[in-house]
Amino acid sequence: MIEKLEFFIILSKEKHFGKAAQKIGITQPTLSAAIQSLEDQLGVLLIRRGTRYQELTTEGRRVLDWAKKICSDTKVMKEEMKLLKKGLAGSLKIGIIPSVEPLLPKITNSFLKKNPNVNFEIYSKSSNEILNELVQFELDIGFTYIEDNMSEKLMYIPIFSESYFLIVHKDIKIDEKKVLNWNEIKKLNICLLTKNMRKRKILDYNLSKQGVYLKPKLEADSLLTLLSHVNSGEWASIFPYALKKLVDSNKDIISIPISKPKITKSIGMISLKKEPNTPLVSAILNDIKKF
Repeated sequence: MIEKLEFFIILSKEKHFGKAAQKIGITQPTLSAAIQSLEDQLGVLLIRRGTRYQELTTEGRRVLDWAKKICSDTKVMKEEMKLLKKGLAGSLKIGIIPSVEPLLPKITNSFLKKNPNVNFEIYSKSSNEILNELVQFELDIGFTYIEDNMSEKLMYIPIFSESYFLIVHKDIKIDEKKVLNWNEIKKLNICLLTKNMRKRKILDYNLSKQGVYLKPKLEADSLLTLLSHVNSGEWASIFPYALKKLVDSNKDIISIPISKPKITKSIGMISLKKEPNTPLVSAILNDIKKF
């Protein structure tokens, strides 16, 4: 039953029998037979299909919710059994927003020294993707913004408050010893993250309260793209403070603090509010509390 539920979860994600079978590592007829057997066992039709996958039925969507919970609980049970036999082991799937990347090695390195049989899978994602995938049991933990309206299914541990600084090429004449205000930045040839990115939304919201509106000539959904443009000598951008060490390693780029107002946003580790949690998640939660 557990194996069939796992097949069903993958099929619902891929929405294609052939692609799902390939991902699982079985033949398409084997997958079709497993889904048919699951439907027979449950006594309901899970998927509408003709010659190919069409959509989940109402019953299929409900079974999918149960399947994710059952498979997640099974994972907890298996990890507890491994823990009893040979200590903490297994794989942790982590979703992170880009500005956390420079800080993550401090957490992962410390954890792996104490738990060498653990593996990490780390995925760079948007804040919304992390929150959604945690609730869908697709990630174990996430490092992202702590929101006021966060789902009651989630718990969090604050780690740091993100703030921002200006980066410009050294050839752009600007007093690097000065602390800038946001109105002065408006005069620069600015490039920013796209409006759908959480960092940009935080920036725009806080500046609008001060009557400041930045109008970038260039927008991108990648901090690396922005950094590359600044490095060309023609642009300025606004970066999260967590990336300051990375930026300062480039001798052609100057970083300058910004104040009036100082914008901050809390970032933390987020996981499902679940009892019992997996031994791996419980262990890393305890580790984070010590930072």
